[in-house]
Amino acid sequence: MALITAISLAVGANDWARAVLCRSAVLLIYAVIFLLIAIFLSIRKIGKFINYILDIIKTEMEIKLIFLIVDILLFITWSYYFFVWEKKKLTIGVSIGIAVNWIVLICMYIFVHTPTDDKKDDKKEEGKEEGKEVKGMKDGRASYHNPRKQVKEHQRLSKIATKILGDASTHVYVLDNFMTPEECDQIISSAKGNMTLSTITRASDDPNFRTSETCYFTGTPMQKHVDKKICDAMGINNMSEPCQIQHYNLGNQFKAHHDFFHPGDEFEEFAGDGSNYQGQRTWTFMVFLNNVKKGGETNFINLKNLHITPKKGAAVVWNSLKKDGTTNDRTLHQGKPILGGEKYIITKWFREKVQK
Repeated sequence: MALITAISLAVGANDWARAVLCRSAVLLIYAVIFLLIAIFLSIRKIGKFINYILDIIKTEMEIKLIFLIVDILLFITWSYYFFVWEKKKLTIGVSIGIAVNWIVLICMYIFVHTPTDDKKDDKKEEGKEEGKEVKGMKDGRASYHNPRKQVKEHQRLSKIATKILGDASTHVYVLDNFMTPEECDQIISSAKGNMTLSTITRASDDPNFRTSETCYFTGTPMQKHVDKKICDAMGINNMSEPCQIQHYNLGNQFKAHHDFFHPGDEFEEFAGDGSNYQGQRTWTFMVFLNNVKKGGETNFINLKNLHITPKKGAAVVWNSLKKDGTTNDRTLHQGKPILGGEKYIITKWFREKVQK
């Protein structure tokens, strides 16, 4: 249509004819754009594409938002050229700019975003009652898993992390100075005298498997403050266990373990419908409350023996699940023995399901 308009201009068509051709060309360009979108994505995926656009608007500091801003500015310019100034050639030029911008945005949707598996979504829909989620686990997969949500959580942590350790498949985020020295000292003071022996979720014949002490500080202003601070950092609400304080004396340790619940009896007991907290554990958010004189490192055995030395106020965050929702064995870790001094930490575990 742009070619037809150019020809009409060249042959000296009158102003009215040129205006009609120009407007027709612009409208047809837009019609072709949206027709291509419909064909390429299919009618069913149009809704997902619209949701993707809305997600871009809702996501803070999202680089793709630039494309929408550019598009809005181009549309304002197009409107001015088209209805007020009536610059036909400029109108077509801006239309081409808008078309290119949308093509880039569509390509980003197709090739950059993390789509969910349609077949899995269909099976999930079949198993739902109206307003209810499918429950339980199958082959190690938690049924509440939302891969797009997990990707956004990784993106959020990437922006605030001091450093990202681990490997391409298993990230370990370190957030230095996440808590102030005053907050750390206050939490340690509140925990003293309230500790009991730490427990484990899987039976072990080794009496030294976990030798730390544990306490909860629920219901206090500091607990509410810490809970909010951690949840705000993650962008997750109502999907976690209460913060737990752990204390390691000289020689205490927590041998190699996973934070997720293994499928079967352990999952049913600690994550099933009858448990205090439902859904598989996802994120572990751990904060060091003091510096340790010697030892006490957190060691990720399957990540090339990654060692993280306790540093007062620093947070260490990782996800116990893979992108597809299955448990990630590479998150196997241990709290190494204290060889000098003592260690205090806070641990908060997030779940896949909103808690009651």
